Amino acid sequence: MRTTYLPSTLSGFNDFCRDFATEISKQPTEYGLTQADAEDYSALQTAFETAYDASLSPLSRTPHIVTTVRQLRKELSALTRRLVDLCQASANMTDAKRRALGITIRKAPSPVRVPETYPTIEIRSQRSNTVKFDLRDIDLRSGRVRKPDGVKGAMLYMHLGEEAPTQLSDWTLCGTESKTTCEITLPDDTPFGTTLWIAAAWLNTRLERGPLGDPTSTRLGAGVPHLVGV
Repeated sequence: MRTTYLPSTLSGFNDFCRDFATEISKQPTEYGLTQADAEDYSALQTAFETAYDASLSPLSRTPHIVTTVRQLRKELSALTRRLVDLCQASANMTDAKRRALGITIRKAPSPVRVPETYPTIEIRSQRSNTVKFDLRDIDLRSGRVRKPDGVKGAMLYMHLGEEAPTQLSDWTLCGTESKTTCEITLPDDTPFGTTLWIAAAWLNTRLERGPLGDPTSTRLGAGVPHLVGV
């Protein structure tokens, strides 16, 4: 996970680690830690703060002290990240506790809604038993053909016959399609002039299906496509 909760300046880092040590030492188990975790952290944090304070004074700031501060900061950073990961993974962790520790509050995932609209079928071309068509959302009739927000693809259905089925169970499932331009090819032995009905339903990112759209029909090898309501 990212560690943006750690300040980049030495003074900010010192303040953060001191507050973190104070908070987890109160009740370590409330944060998914042990008493030993809190004690080890407190000892390292104190060592760093002592060296850091010494580095601020011209009288005590030596190359050795500067090197010590850098090394202790590296060790304390690694330990902080390890303990924060344990805290974040704790079953009883809450955003209130994260605020108390000053660590990252994870955003809740956005809910995935089942599509409420449906695609209409716009036939582009037909050659022999192959029909190419676009899926256009019923609420996005103008502009370029595109999927609505939150839609990953569509589930395609077909039916051969003079009338479109009124029950979903009477449709034949063709499969799913992630693009808005689709194609259906029927077997070579499909009779000339057979009426092909096509309908589709949007799928969200969890592959949950929305309502079935109005079907479009076309006669294989002849005729003009037209739209009807189910």
